[in-house]
This record gives sequence, C-alpha cells and structure tokens, in this order.
Amino acid sequence: EEAKAILKNIRRWRQMDKTGSLCLVLTGSVGIHHVVKTIENRTTDLNDMAIVDFKPFTNIQSSDFIQHFTKGASVKYSTELSDYLLEKITYQIPYFINLMLNEINSIAKDNGTPQIDKTHINLAFDNVVKNSDYFKEWKNRLFDYYSSEDAAFMNEILVFIAHKGKINIKQLYNLAVKHEKTITYMDFVDDLIHDGYILRTTEDNFIFVSPFLSAFWKRNQPIYDEK
Repeated sequence: EEAKAILKNIRRWRQMDKTGSLCLVLTGSVGIHHVVKTIENRTTDLNDMAIVDFKPFTNIQSSDFIQHFTKGASVKYSTELSDYLLEKITYQIPYFINLMLNEINSIAKDNGTPQIDKTHINLAFDNVVKNSDYFKEWKNRLFDYYSSEDAAFMNEILVFIAHKGKINIKQLYNLAVKHEKTITYMDFVDDLIHDGYILRTTEDNFIFVSPFLSAFWKRNQPIYDEK
C-alpha cells in the first residue's frame, strides 16, 4: 500500500502545474514497468512518462573511455589492443568494458608485468565468463520479477539463442506454443529487448546483445533439448 501511494504521489507531482521545474528520472537494472506491474498488476500510473533508451558507446566513445579509465595506470592499451578488446565485447557499455579492464589488470599483476597482448585479452574474456557471479543476477531477476511460468519461457528463449546463435519469429512462436504463451509472447520478447538481454537484427532474428551473456547462458545450461 505504501508503494502504491508513492506511485500515486509521483504521478500527481508530475501533473501539477506548480512542479513544472521538477524532473524525475527513474533508473534501475530492471525496467520500472516490471516493478510497478508486480505491485499494481498494471502500469497505468506510468503512462505519462517517457521511456529513454540508452545506446551502447560508439567505437570512438569506447576508446576514449578506455584511455580515461587507464590514465596513469601501468597497463597501457595501444589502438590495436583497444580495438581488439572492443571487438571481443561487441556491446560496448561501461559495465562490460570495466569487467575486461579489471580482469586484464589482475592478469598483468599475476604475471608481474604490465605488458599485455591479445592472448591476455582472450584470457580475460574467458575468466569473466567463468565468474558467473557477474551474470547470475541477469538470470535471477527474471525469476524475481516474473511468475515462474513466464520466467521459464523467457529463460528458454535465452537458452535457445545461446545454443543456436539466434532465434527467428517462427522459432519464437514454437516456444510460445510449448509454454502456452501464443497471445503474449512478443510482450516478453520486448521486455528482454528493453532490459538489455537481446536485440532484433535487420533480418528479423533475435540475438544476445553481448557475447558475455550468450557464453554465460550456454555455460549455465550446457545441454538444451528443444523437445
């Protein structure tokens, strides 16, 4: 009841003329629509809010980020190494970049030398994937914010993509039939897109946004039986 009252008040403040200079920015690792729907079983109290999608860094932004993050550090990144690191990450957001930089630093420290090459970047990538603590929350929050049946459906979509590399509309529908979600299945797909799990390609396939997530899901569920 307290949460519902907060939502009502925030909506009332947004619509009052007196608060025209007030700007509320609501952020989180999970879209607020999931949270509000869990509380109220609907999202009407958010209908007047604009959704802002954040895009990953461009190559130039990512390179600048690496140079800024490593300024004064012992481990240095040439343009070639920086480009190679970004190719490994693919989906260039600060979280993924920082995971790699921190792991590379640990490797360099263990080796007793700040000199790195592509083999160190490859090893860092493998080490990040093996440390499932980084990505367990991505899976756990599906089951935290959705019913067990809905979460199982979304998880199978991700497992399918991890093992097959992609999923198309027909394959999605087949999974929806299996889980009895033929009416709402695209809503769940949209949620996975909006929360940064997958993206839609120009060929109307769906793939993971990051090889990190793909490798985690495949490692977490190494055997997949489509039946």
